[in-house]
Amino acid sequence: MNDTINAKPWWQSKTVLGVIVMAISGVAAQTGAAEITAADQAAIVDWLLAAVGVGGAGFAIWGRIVARQRIG
Repeated sequence: MNDTINAKPWWQSKTVLGVIVMAISGVAAQTGAAEITAADQAAIVDWLLAAVGVGGAGFAIWGRIVARQRIG
């Protein structure tokens, strides 16, 4: 079976792009190109926690909308 027929280019892979962004941010942090203060870290954590909460609520609502069976 030839799997290359349906294969997408590497640059369209979300995984590959995520790893590239992670690597760039790691290099930037190690070289001092991206300095983050304690206040910046606290703001980022607060924002991420809020985003995760909203995302979780949205996911729950979406799950209930597309559900095929009733609860209970």
